Amino acid sequence: MNDINFSILFSQFSALIVYFKVIFLIIALFLLIAVFLLLFKNSWLKYRFLENLTEFFIYRPFGVKKTFKRWAKITKRLEEKNETDCKLAVIEADNLLDEVLGKIGYKGKTMEERLEQIDQKTLPIIEKIQEAHRVRNSVVRDPDYHLTPEEAKRVVGIYEQALRDLEVF
Repeated sequence: MNDINFSILFSQFSALIVYFKVIFLIIALFLLIAVFLLLFKNSWLKYRFLENLTEFFIYRPFGVKKTFKRWAKITKRLEEKNETDCKLAVIEADNLLDEVLGKIGYKGKTMEERLEQIDQKTLPIIEKIQEAHRVRNSVVRDPDYHLTPEEAKRVVGIYEQALRDLEVF
């Protein structure tokens, strides 16, 4: 008798369990689809995935090609030998180094704040970089500041050495 009651009860519960399994399977599939949709709509994930994939296949850090193009533009400005292009080259080289320092992880709103965090071991030419940044500030703040092509080449050379020390190039 107990076996009969147990089998009747078990058959009722098994039907109920099947319904619960189907319901939870539908919920799980819905949540799984929702997770995948959210992941693919999220641009951060795409960026990180593409960044890693690109680095894997081209054996260079992501964004190096863009940095090389910007640096080529800076050096092309230096070749013009006029004061305006030389000033722009110094400003753009400073901006490039500032962006690189920000991407590496140095905190701060300005270049000065980022440079204060760097020690001699990280960048052996930190004093020269600070001097080059002062030249850049003079160019930006003083419209009558005269920058010779030789001085501009020297300052941009300091930025280039800093980028090489940071292994951007």
